[in-house]
Amino acid sequence: LKINGDISVSVTEGTNGQVAVDLGGGEPVVSGGNGAGGGDKKPKPNSDNAKEAAAAQKKENEETIKSVGLAFLGALADAGKEKFLNKETWFSIQKFKTYSKAFRGSQYVSKGLSKGISTGLKWAGRGIGLYNARDLYQQYRNGEMGATQLAIEQAVNGYSTLGPGGSYIGIGWELGRAISKTDWYKDFKENYWYPYRLMKYGY
Repeated sequence: LKINGDISVSVTEGTNGQVAVDLGGGEPVVSGGNGAGGGDKKPKPNSDNAKEAAAAQKKENEETIKSVGLAFLGALADAGKEKFLNKETWFSIQKFKTYSKAFRGSQYVSKGLSKGISTGLKWAGRGIGLYNARDLYQQYRNGEMGATQLAIEQAVNGYSTLGPGGSYIGIGWELGRAISKTDWYKDFKENYWYPYRLMKYGY
C-alpha cells in the first residue's frame, strides 16, 4: 500500500500470529503473536525509583533511631550528673549511699570521686549535644532540612544540652519527631486532621 506515492506500508502476518508493519524503512513494528517471543513489547518496570525510595526510607529510619538514642543518652548523663552531686546531696559509688552535701566524706567515702564522676557526666552530655549539633548541620548541608528547620532544631538541641531540665525536653522533642515520620501519623494527618481543620477553621 502506497500513501501519496511516497510512503510504502506493508503488513505481514507470521506463522505464530505476529503482525509486522513495515513503514518503508528501518525495523518493522511487531505486534501480537502467540509464541514465546510474541505479544506487544512493553517496557520493563523501572525499579530504580523504588530502590532509591527504600534507601531513603532506611536512612531516615536510621537517623531517627540515632537521634532518639542520643536524646536518651543525654538524659542519662544529665540524671547521673545530678545524682552524684547536686545542691543538696551527693552519692557515693563506694557505699551506694546518698549523703548530705554538708558531709565532706572520710577515709572510706570519697566525695571528690563523686564530684569527678558528676563533672565527667556533665561534659559527656555536652559532648553529645555538640555531636548532635554537628549532625544537624550535616543534614542541612545534604539538603535534608531547610534553614528554618535547622535553626529550630539547633535551638532545641542547645536548650536540651545546657538548659535546666533540657535533656527531658530533648527526649520529648525527638520522640515527637519520630512519631511524625510514621505512616499511621501521616495517614491520620492527611485523612483526618487536615479535613477537620479545614471544616473547623477554614484552612
